[in-house]
Amino acid sequence: MTEWFNVDTGLKQGCILSSVMFNIYINTLIDDINALDIGINIDDEKIAILLYADDMVLMAENENDLQKMLDILNNWCITNGLNVNINKSKIMHCRNPSVPRTECNFTIGTNTMECVSNYQYLGLLLTEFLDYQLMAKAVAKSASRALGLLIVKSKTYGGFQHDIFSKLYNTMVWSVIDYGSCIWGTRDYSCINAVQNRAIRCFMGVGKYTPNDAIHGDMGWKPPSVKQWSSVFRHWKRCSIMTHDRINFKVFKWSIKKARGRIKNWSHRVIEMFKNHNFDNYCNYETDVLNKRIIVQLETIMFDKYKIEWSNRVSAYAQGNKLRTYKLFKHDYCTEPYLKYKMTLKFRSSFAKFRCGVAPLRIETGRYERKEIHERTRFYCNDSIEDELHVLLKCPLYEDLRHILFYEVSNFNVDFNILSDNEKLFFLFNDKVFDSVARTCYSILIRRNGFLYN
Repeated sequence: MTEWFNVDTGLKQGCILSSVMFNIYINTLIDDINALDIGINIDDEKIAILLYADDMVLMAENENDLQKMLDILNNWCITNGLNVNINKSKIMHCRNPSVPRTECNFTIGTNTMECVSNYQYLGLLLTEFLDYQLMAKAVAKSASRALGLLIVKSKTYGGFQHDIFSKLYNTMVWSVIDYGSCIWGTRDYSCINAVQNRAIRCFMGVGKYTPNDAIHGDMGWKPPSVKQWSSVFRHWKRCSIMTHDRINFKVFKWSIKKARGRIKNWSHRVIEMFKNHNFDNYCNYETDVLNKRIIVQLETIMFDKYKIEWSNRVSAYAQGNKLRTYKLFKHDYCTEPYLKYKMTLKFRSSFAKFRCGVAPLRIETGRYERKEIHERTRFYCNDSIEDELHVLLKCPLYEDLRHILFYEVSNFNVDFNILSDNEKLFFLFNDKVFDSVARTCYSILIRRNGFLYN
């Protein structure tokens, strides 16, 4: 340890004056750049420089203007004793794909700057063609890493309950996706959906070939598209109430003006969404400003529409589809009680596989052998198709397990034994007996596997 000494320059770490002093320090650079009177024309105003803390973007309409800005920057750095990190500073030529990339060599002092096709700025991947698909893929990749950490934690602690897992997913994973989704979230991206699908499959204990509609319907989570649009609407609200001298508001206003001129930009897609849901009046931010209540209404309407589409897809599945059984008992898009019940993963997984039609039965495995449905018979009962109904209600190999299950189920429904087969199956998968059914499904799969390989 040294003796005490005075600090005569700089500020203490975390001092609230730090940002103010930095703004004063760098303000002369902004004045010098703006004095050139060049930049991107946004509604008759030139925007040449953007700063967020010590991250800076210079924007120009052509190569000569950008080089003038770089010369100003270089001279300012020399005067103020700073250096530009040439390894982190890049040139990106934003344009339509049909336009070739500039061949101009841009320099800062004696250093030549590299021209790149994409650049990570403030946590988002910007591309030379402003392609949000690549941005969404980069976000999905980051979210997948966060999800991997959540999965490891879940396995370490022996699994989480539904509410805890959902909370951790929203906190650790969706927060990564939500950052910036107000910009790129006006479209549906398979890579973003894949992250949520993986999380649900991990929690339910089912494989990657389980139908998405089944895992979505049982988990009951809002789809990513609905959550993305909620973020977009909130951003529209923030922009519409900004003070009118802010650059953000000016770009927002200019974007709406372009959208009304038939340019299919971000504002155009938001306005179309307002119109599609009969909220046309909110297209005009000057007269009707979005509020939290309206955003919740829009989100609810979109979620309800998704539920209807989901229900139609499930109902429309053909006889040979994986959801042949699922559609018999699943009618509402909601979180199923068995997922909220404190159940070990092996039981939950077995029950979910039977519900979703992906248990390793002949009705499913015969698909990969290219056998017709009538050929997917039980190895123990050659005259019967091995499906969920046959295994749970008829197959003699599991008679003792079925006897115990029916006894426990009869305590909840005294008329269970006189129900039809479809009614029995409906009751087993829909009522309060899922704990007994889950244990039976697990025992069936263990016995079946042992019978096949021993």
